[in-house]
Amino acid sequence: DFEAKRVAREAQQAAGWKAGFTYTPGLARLVVSDGAGHPLDLGTVTLKVNRPVGGHDDQAVTFDRAPDGGYEAALDLGPGIWDVRVQAAETDHGPFELHQRLSVKEGAE
Repeated sequence: DFEAKRVAREAQQAAGWKAGFTYTPGLARLVVSDGAGHPLDLGTVTLKVNRPVGGHDDQAVTFDRAPDGGYEAALDLGPGIWDVRVQAAETDHGPFELHQRLSVKEGAE
């Protein structure tokens, strides 16, 4: 599994893929583009968020494809630190994963 992910990541980098994940109160957004800057269709994309300490408030959602080619999901996160894992199992260049840590400020709910 690790080797397959490594090979996929290298293939995606070689193809010029760029990924951007953002969170604004109530909305998670993902855009993955090819080397020419065009949004990619990744098929089914899931998002899992959890707190790095405490094991509470974990959430899992499936993204919907947005009209601009990105992906969006309704998501409400409380203040604090969150670990994000985005996954798409089947792409033209193998499984896609993005890991990110984000901080939600007090009052940003």
